[in-house]
Amino acid sequence: MIKHVLLLSFILILNGCANTAAPISHSDAIRRGDAYLQQANEALQADLPKKAHQLLQKGLQEYRRLDWQAGMIQAELALISLHIRQQQWQIAEQRLQQLAPYLSAEQPSLRLHWLTRQIAVVLGQQQWQQVNDTWQVADALCAKRCPQQATLYNQWARYQLAQQKLPEAERAAQLALTVVGEHVAERANAHRVLAQVAFAQQQWALAQQHYQTTLTLDQQSGRSDRIITTLQGLAAVATQTGNHPLAQHYQQRAQAVAAARPRER
Repeated sequence: MIKHVLLLSFILILNGCANTAAPISHSDAIRRGDAYLQQANEALQADLPKKAHQLLQKGLQEYRRLDWQAGMIQAELALISLHIRQQQWQIAEQRLQQLAPYLSAEQPSLRLHWLTRQIAVVLGQQQWQQVNDTWQVADALCAKRCPQQATLYNQWARYQLAQQKLPEAERAAQLALTVVGEHVAERANAHRVLAQVAFAQQQWALAQQHYQTTLTLDQQSGRSDRIITTLQGLAAVATQTGNHPLAQHYQQRAQAVAAARPRER
């Protein structure tokens, strides 16, 4: 349930200011690169990660051909997010380290994008001390006023949950909900943590409530992998309450979602 994660909305962050600064002779190539990134976003919405990866690589090639650093950074961040989505932790970590020298102190927004992805990777690798250290750096840079605030709260909630610190995890997830706005994926992530906290506390009705909310939000964002995980969570709650037909129902729904995912060559 990695946060960060995301339908690559960040790929448009730099376009407005960067395109105006680019030489006119480069405009066609920049438009091609931007188009590849937009097509990659559409491929992710259609649950086609392999196609999205190919399109992002093409966009990166266009930007590299121009030696346009702003475009290369946004394409690299998009590729890193895709690797995180696929739980390819080592590849994501390698790309993060290769990208790090190109981020200056004068680019706090990009630095925060890099840090949230670094946190996602070390969370996935269960490197708890690195999660703590990197999150502290990101939180200080954000100063509780950045667009990534909900993501950071959710990542901290997941970290606390992994440490079995349930009150702290619940508090962080509730904070995420106060600042999340219209970010559907992060709202889902917060309710997912709250469902897991309630499950750990054997509060079955509350866990089911949060999982149901999470499922609705997951369906809005269209992430089949997260829909499957949430349905499995609902099945686990039903099993704990002795409602085995309902548990089977949710498991069958999860299997149906998995079977309906597009097959990429």
